[in-house]
Amino acid sequence: MMRYLLLFICCLIYQSTYAGIRFGSLFSDGMVLQQKSIVKIWGWTNALSKITVHTSWDKRAQTAPSDSNGYWQIFLKTPKGNFKNHNLTFSDGHSISCIKNVMIGEVWIASGQSNMEMPLQGFDNCPIENAAKYIQDAAQYNGRIRFAQIARIPSLTPLDTTKAIWTNCDPQSAKNFSAVGFFFATHLEEKLNCPIGIISCNYGGSRVEGWTPRDLAATYQGLDLSDSALSHIQQQTPVVMYNGMIHPIAGYTIKGFIWYQGEANVENYDDYAKRLHNMILRWRQEWHRNNLPFLSVEIAPCIYRGRANGRAPRLREAQWIATHTTNNTFTICTNDLVQPEEEFQIHPSDKFSIGLRLSNLALNKIYKKSKEPANYPEFKKIQFKENKAILSFTNTKNGFSITDRIVGFEICGNDNIYVPALAVVKGNLVEVSADKVKQPQKVRYAFKDFEIGNLKNREGLPVVPFRSRL
Repeated sequence: MMRYLLLFICCLIYQSTYAGIRFGSLFSDGMVLQQKSIVKIWGWTNALSKITVHTSWDKRAQTAPSDSNGYWQIFLKTPKGNFKNHNLTFSDGHSISCIKNVMIGEVWIASGQSNMEMPLQGFDNCPIENAAKYIQDAAQYNGRIRFAQIARIPSLTPLDTTKAIWTNCDPQSAKNFSAVGFFFATHLEEKLNCPIGIISCNYGGSRVEGWTPRDLAATYQGLDLSDSALSHIQQQTPVVMYNGMIHPIAGYTIKGFIWYQGEANVENYDDYAKRLHNMILRWRQEWHRNNLPFLSVEIAPCIYRGRANGRAPRLREAQWIATHTTNNTFTICTNDLVQPEEEFQIHPSDKFSIGLRLSNLALNKIYKKSKEPANYPEFKKIQFKENKAILSFTNTKNGFSITDRIVGFEICGNDNIYVPALAVVKGNLVEVSADKVKQPQKVRYAFKDFEIGNLKNREGLPVVPFRSRL
């Protein structure tokens, strides 16, 4: 009797000390792994034990030790993407765990604030154009696109794990998923003909500082990182989105990021370019890839109220500065993607074009499919001839889409008072003038909170808003 009692006690002790195999966030049934890569998978088990993994695409077993805290990581080589379902089987010598229904393809993270969060079914009083059609059409991507939603749980301290659920694309899952992420994924899938995994990691109203780790944010002047300030977590609290949403998934092997954020930083645009640049570099550091692609969306035309009024064009300017000062970072222009009645709408309805332009950017710059239009005309140089300003632009080798009736240009003289200007295309140049300005000094284009530009290059991409002298 005593022998059975001792055996029972030993079993209880074993059960209380054995942790079992646990996985990091995003490693679960239905996940998508990045194709043709060395992917990192991690988790926890008993301390100082050994993890063995078998994959359905490779006969060889891979092993890795766990450390004194039970943490383990293992690196697997993935094949070319296909639409087969795969399994991964893990053993730690005591138990076996299986991750099933795994696809291999292209994986992107879609992050930012509410314009990235905005679901395909729209927000209240903020519809997505043609939403019903797109939701119905989502059925055709079943088994071809998968979504992962990172739980919107900001945190005062860095979390090791968070809730992250993979779902197959269908009308029900698509309507609740990021519209921009959905459109980006569908176009990529059609062009690349491989599975696409989109990880939605966003928080409405968040500032760029919220996605920044504390040690980096501590170098920023004027940012209150005291315990009392951080204890009142809300949308604009620094560091908390990084802690709760980025830190738990950092290292999950991806192709790149798409980013739609900036509206919450309009009021304090001065530091945005540098802080976005720093955030990108830190994220890349967390992923141990210094050249990880980062594709950004220029904030849409919208009239801001209060202290933010009139500052949106400078935030857009900061976005393009960050683009040009950060390697392998690209931005799409959006000043033609709103309707006149959306002047006070911070969530414009045309998310299809946003996703399309982002995917074209990825296809052109990252996948090197040069036929996809992705090079936006940007102001290059200004010269003055008599009472006219002569402007040249990048990415206009084939000319412009129109030659006159161009809206959005303004010109000023020494008094620095801008007036509406007449703009006429002359070959690859644009001549700008106004009767009231005899000696022009500066020109700007679509440089307002809300200005719908209509000047595009021959490929149909809009001229980026600018001012000729800072």
